[in-house]
Amino acid sequence: MYWSHEAKKTWCGLLFLFLIPVNGVADNQPDNREGVMEEAVHYYGMDQSFKVVEYGQVSIDQALKVVDERFARLRPKYETGEEAIAETMFGFYREKDTFIEICINGPTEISFKFEVPRSKRFLIFQSVYQKETTLKSKGELIERIKAFFNLTPEAYKSYLAGHGG
Repeated sequence: MYWSHEAKKTWCGLLFLFLIPVNGVADNQPDNREGVMEEAVHYYGMDQSFKVVEYGQVSIDQALKVVDERFARLRPKYETGEEAIAETMFGFYREKDTFIEICINGPTEISFKFEVPRSKRFLIFQSVYQKETTLKSKGELIERIKAFFNLTPEAYKSYLAGHGG
């Protein structure tokens, strides 16, 4: 059985709903420039058992190489859904609950999710801000990754709002 881009997209969507964010605490604090981050970012992926695989801390240049590698491995069809997810689903995080998750369904169809906790200021329980969208190009993805590395979560939310989600 081969897994098409549509079948893989469905799997990615389901995993977005059930995947528990990876663990990790950043060591660095934001610098004094408003909206700019200098916090450690980590890279993770999925294996064929749908388990999170930690690859460690990455620089922005290393993250962009990851994107190039993932696009280079993209195939039109996969033998199993597990294989498709392991090859095409990955993400970057600052803390266990502040992350971007990516699933390359095809060269012009990329599932993108950003998640960060909302402020507890007016809530008893902390809720989560999530933004999911489908990107149309590798270039769009690269711009969002660069912004994730360089902006605070609040500034990144504003960036996404100004860039169609």
